Amino acid sequence: MSSIAKLRSLFSNKTSILSPLDVSRMGPDHVKRAEKLINRTTYALFGDVDLEDMVARSFFSLQVEDDEGKLAGVLITHVSPNVPAVPPWDWEHWVVALYGLEGTNTRNTLWVQLMLWDINYYFLFLQPLVQRLFQLRSFLRNLVMVLPPGASKIEFLGNLGTRVFPKGTLCICAWTISNILRSDCTNPKSCQTLFLMQRHNFLKSYKLRRAVEEDNDDLVPLIGSQSKRLEELYGKFYIAELLTRHQDSGRQILVAEHNGVAVAVLCLNSIVNYKILNDEFEVMTFNGFKKYHPDDMDLALQTVYPNNEPLPNSSEEDSTRPPTVYVTEYYVRAPRPPFPTVTPSLIPPPPSRVLQIVERKSYESEPIRSDHEMLVHVTATSSDDFSLVFTSASIFVFQDDDDKHSQVGTMDDQDLLSEFGDILRKMPKLPDLPDLDTLSVYTDVAKPRSVGSMPRFAGEPNAFAVEVAAALPDHEHGLLLLFESSFDCYRDRDYAILSIPSTYPMNKLTELFIRVTPRPSSTFPLELYVLHKSAVLGTVNVVAASPCHSDQIHRLLSTIPNNYMVRQQYDNYLHDAATAYLVYVMTCEDQVVGIATLSEEFDAEYLQAHYEIIYCADRRLFKSGCHGLIESLVMSPIFHNHANYFLRELHRQSDFSILYYKQTPYDSSHYYRERPLVNLLHTLFPIMPRYQPDYDQNVLKEEECEVSPVITEKKLPFALYVSTMPKCSVSRYIVNIKIVVVGASNTAIAFLESLILSQSPKLLVTFNNVTLVGNHGIKHLHVASKFQEAFMVKKYFIDQRYMELLSMRTYVNYVQGRITKIDRKEKFIVVNDNSYLAYDLLFLMAGESFLKPKRQSTATIPEEPINCFVVNDAIDAHNAVLKLKQQFQTRKVEDYVIIVYGHFLEAYCTVHGLLTYGIPGSHIVMIEPFPFSMALEKRHRHNVSMFNDPEVDEAVLKKIKAQGITMYASYYFVDWEYDPEENIITAAKFESRHKMLELECFAMFYFHTRSVSPRIYRVINEAGLVYDGRLVIDKNCRTNDPNIYGAGTLTKYSRKYYASHMIHKYYNRREIGHRLGQQIKEMLLPRRIVMMARPNSGWNFDVERGENLVPRYEKPIMRYCRLPGGLYYMSVVKPGRKEPLETTLSMENHGQFLITGNCNDLDKQGLLQAPPEPIQESGDYHPIDIHNICALWGKHEKLLNNLQLRFEMGVITDLYEYFKQPWAYAIYHDRFEALLDDLNSLVTSTMFNQEISLVSELIEAYKEVKWKELTADQKDVLEDMFALQTYPKILEQKVLEFVQTNLDHLPMYAHPLIVKTLLSGYKNSPMFSK
Repeated sequence: MSSIAKLRSLFSNKTSILSPLDVSRMGPDHVKRAEKLINRTTYALFGDVDLEDMVARSFFSLQVEDDEGKLAGVLITHVSPNVPAVPPWDWEHWVVALYGLEGTNTRNTLWVQLMLWDINYYFLFLQPLVQRLFQLRSFLRNLVMVLPPGASKIEFLGNLGTRVFPKGTLCICAWTISNILRSDCTNPKSCQTLFLMQRHNFLKSYKLRRAVEEDNDDLVPLIGSQSKRLEELYGKFYIAELLTRHQDSGRQILVAEHNGVAVAVLCLNSIVNYKILNDEFEVMTFNGFKKYHPDDMDLALQTVYPNNEPLPNSSEEDSTRPPTVYVTEYYVRAPRPPFPTVTPSLIPPPPSRVLQIVERKSYESEPIRSDHEMLVHVTATSSDDFSLVFTSASIFVFQDDDDKHSQVGTMDDQDLLSEFGDILRKMPKLPDLPDLDTLSVYTDVAKPRSVGSMPRFAGEPNAFAVEVAAALPDHEHGLLLLFESSFDCYRDRDYAILSIPSTYPMNKLTELFIRVTPRPSSTFPLELYVLHKSAVLGTVNVVAASPCHSDQIHRLLSTIPNNYMVRQQYDNYLHDAATAYLVYVMTCEDQVVGIATLSEEFDAEYLQAHYEIIYCADRRLFKSGCHGLIESLVMSPIFHNHANYFLRELHRQSDFSILYYKQTPYDSSHYYRERPLVNLLHTLFPIMPRYQPDYDQNVLKEEECEVSPVITEKKLPFALYVSTMPKCSVSRYIVNIKIVVVGASNTAIAFLESLILSQSPKLLVTFNNVTLVGNHGIKHLHVASKFQEAFMVKKYFIDQRYMELLSMRTYVNYVQGRITKIDRKEKFIVVNDNSYLAYDLLFLMAGESFLKPKRQSTATIPEEPINCFVVNDAIDAHNAVLKLKQQFQTRKVEDYVIIVYGHFLEAYCTVHGLLTYGIPGSHIVMIEPFPFSMALEKRHRHNVSMFNDPEVDEAVLKKIKAQGITMYASYYFVDWEYDPEENIITAAKFESRHKMLELECFAMFYFHTRSVSPRIYRVINEAGLVYDGRLVIDKNCRTNDPNIYGAGTLTKYSRKYYASHMIHKYYNRREIGHRLGQQIKEMLLPRRIVMMARPNSGWNFDVERGENLVPRYEKPIMRYCRLPGGLYYMSVVKPGRKEPLETTLSMENHGQFLITGNCNDLDKQGLLQAPPEPIQESGDYHPIDIHNICALWGKHEKLLNNLQLRFEMGVITDLYEYFKQPWAYAIYHDRFEALLDDLNSLVTSTMFNQEISLVSELIEAYKEVKWKELTADQKDVLEDMFALQTYPKILEQKVLEFVQTNLDHLPMYAHPLIVKTLLSGYKNSPMFSK
């Protein structure tokens, strides 16, 4: 099409004005739409185009849409040119030697891989795409496009850049490897050329200068557009007064001017309170922000308080945002609650008052934060640049399983500077966030290790403070330029420091800064960020390590512990020609500041089978030789703003499409760690583990469709992190909100998993301040599996292995202790009556627990006998066994009785545990308060039998008695006899309706009822939270305090909802926690980011729920345990209040029970029953396939291979064997639910140009009969409509794609590809010959 024709098309069609705001990230789900824009010109400019492969492998892909959402253009860029003859790892030499572009390098240059456009936007699509690209990539200076020979005139390029011809008169033009010719370099028809687009041509230009008195009229409104506080304090001319009356104050004011107007401002101050920074933050990495001095305190590899700091984040974000103003103020002292403190305050009054302002509206960005530093010191000469070589391999130091307690920050002075409080309270909040109190005192939590003393630094000051930073909308780039220029104001200083409230949203400015880790005992209420001069002004590069780097590498590694393995890998790389390692270094001004060791990952099949890698990386990347393993990765924290560049260079130079990092439990242990922690985990994507079906290989082998051992084997657990080239440019969002979760229940773990680890592939959200407070932390999940299996009821598949696959300790601070107070005004909780922890959002998820009985006694000291046990978790079981062992050793009693009292599944598990650990059944007495037979007050009544089935109850009772255990039914605990000298109970009394029972007691396990702990009740009551038998919450799980939430069995809904039957106690706690985590994440993120990260699957219509309706939870309640007599027991029950079996059977439409097996003959065949309501129970002498059985819940019997019809025909005699047949394994697959979501989305959508959907017709049919059952004719009409439309074909294709994608897991299905392979030689078979 000619230029005139294109112009006519442009003006004859209605087109929109495109801007950078219309540009968005392009992903794999946009490929099909973009393929429609490919034309002949595309092939002429870019050769063969595989768009899906390009998007999967390229660094950054953008698309622009018009006002109607129509795709107008696509821009795909990469870190190397699309010239096959040029190696991706060596293009710099090529572009300089051939074209003379000496200013281009891997850091500041990207290459165009593909451009697509709608003909209506031929002249308009490119400029907004390139402009947006430069806005998002701060370090990008050049965008280069390779033009093949013959591309003499390309109209859409216009004057957006410069055409670059090769140097000299002759050149080698290599558009393809097979087409290398010598030609005239001045003729574009026969010569390959470049088209260079540079940053300064697409972004606004600014004049940077020092402020003058006349700028007051521009700067005061600029700052005041966000906060009037400074104007209220100092009047309308405070800028002019600073410049004229306080010239000796050490302040410098810089402005960025655009078109004669000041649009950005920086106010800097040379006065910094180094004492506060040293006391409150881990500043050893930065030498205390002072110059090196011989008298600096040498701590030589001493460890300080380990800090389980959540991982930092570093990426780049959008830059078009509202005005930006920063305000910070150092304070005099921290609040002190009215009770004793553990340690004195670490915050003395500062010598000078430094006022900094940091206020702004919501603005997304990606801060580069610092990491926890092991306090080490490297001896250096005066000529050494200390900050370039000192690094931290430990972002955090983990608490080990052997640690007993964790301490939280202690409290000091109660008063806080009033001006400071007023300023912070006026700061803008996150969108849709409750009124968060920025006065909350921050304190991190960890167990202190060996500490000699605080580090001391005697050198000259080496930092300046950022007091005010403000910019008008669309001028944040000018603010970034000011930060680069700010070091010219203090040429002798290397650090710029900035502090902001934790409740403040991060913006693009923080992509330059790194976060400094606060000390565990810190009470500083703000987040501290630091920028080093070399991080913005230095020239960084990534190269393969060589012998010339040896001294610098060894010096770098000498600053971190556990460096021996890295040294060995580097030495092996240098001296062994057949080495498996690749070593790369990152340099700044030719000085090594980072090192990475890679090797090839040969176990990629196992990783793909057991981790959800597919959601993070395209399948096209899963090729042999493309998988790399990060053995070690260490970088100086001051260069973390170059972390993504380091990773992308590792991909480019190593040619690994995917890089993995495996974090084992040993890496999380301070005592067993053998290598330094990767301090760039914040740039890697965490990968969730996968659930595998429980394959019966014997059955599958008989059918000749066994699964590969790679899928069924289970190796030692490890958490997996992944990096790909596109993920090196992914958007990141930082949340510094202080989130405190009380209680380590299943609800809390699911909440944290959803909030932190369930990441969208389109966006990474990093939470920097998340703390879990619990009696045992999550250590109950790390108790030996023998205790777990013997004593505990397993729920929701959360166990030790699963937690090690998640490595939640990487992101969450753990505090072992009990909450004893909530101060809602100052927003902190008290732990163990002597320590406190500040919060912005508090989540109470302690739940119900078994409690020891409180005897009616006149003694002043409460009785706490050591031989009365309650088992709420595996640690309680472990401690009970140890104490029993001690009792046997000290008391030496041969005739003893151990009483297990209660009507809970945990009581039966405890009996099994005691038998497992060698207690004879004849010495065990089990007493149940069921069936209820007393009319006494204050007696907990059990309305439903334990197993809700008389046959099962009877069978379990027989097994118990067969072990020699004595059983008593319908007895209630009354009292005990107590020996105060030995602090033990010697006898226990029980009563029934007509009898009294008194038994001698060696020990007693008490499971009478679950209830809220009196301590938790007191904490809630004293805090003024509404309590009505349980903590009262609304439909969003929020209490009467907008900053305090509750979930789990601790809570109930407010009475205004009339939902007493829908309390969390009756529902799947993992589902509750997961939903709450998603809700909080969406609340804390701007709406635009939430919509970008939200998946597009499921139903295409929403059923509107009223404002006063509570959430409906649908997932089942699963329990799995061992019972006395060697039985395995599992139940999968529908959510809701438990109903007696008799009540269910009395209902009109109770359906049909499908039962195989006999409770009284479990040796031959296990019992499995599938009632009509969604409930399944099973019992057997052999382990149950719990994942498979749980996957069956809620499935229609037609989907289960016509289960009901086959059962009625007598075909099914053993449900266990039936569900082990090969046909069922697709239902057990972990991605089958995603398939159902896709099918639901298709069926509920309008197919192509049809105006109505099948679901719409179905709804209308039910409306006609007033929601009664449809007639046979109406059903036939709907079935015919379904068959005539395109639904069946598309649904069939979707199912076939699912099977094909997962053939490794589902080899038993006859997919057309397998059938084709089986019949490949049928023509030569004599069976088919004539």
